[in-house]
Amino acid sequence: TMAATDADADGTKVNAAGDIFAGCYADPNHPEGFRIVRFADTYDTLGRREGTCDGSDTDLVKDWSLPVWASVSSPASSSSSSSPPSYINTIIVDFSSKGGPADLQGTWDPQEVGIRWVDGNLWPFVPASKCPPPDNLDEVSLVG
Repeated sequence: TMAATDADADGTKVNAAGDIFAGCYADPNHPEGFRIVRFADTYDTLGRREGTCDGSDTDLVKDWSLPVWASVSSPASSSSSSSPPSYINTIIVDFSSKGGPADLQGTWDPQEVGIRWVDGNLWPFVPASKCPPPDNLDEVSLVG
């Protein structure tokens, strides 16, 4: 695990697992809805940071809350490259309560500035104004 103060080879701050995913997203498959990803300071037995994805497919009122997990992989050492190592940020969402997969995996896409899912979908990161205020989201217990 990495501390939030660790830095990679070029001095760029490396954040805790999940930090890069926290925020508001659009889903092109559900343009009227929203997605908000948030993380707790808790980790599962695999060392993945635990969080939630709250959202709706139809409006700006939260209809569901799904468990998420995030991890950061250490970069592969590449002696042939002079560029700094790039960490891979991975997120997994359990969509089983919505009839989807229990472990849909996505990675942070720095070019598109969003989450690229293994099914090809992209959730672009959008301004917080596109999501309901966090105060309007019931806190979800991550215990259990």
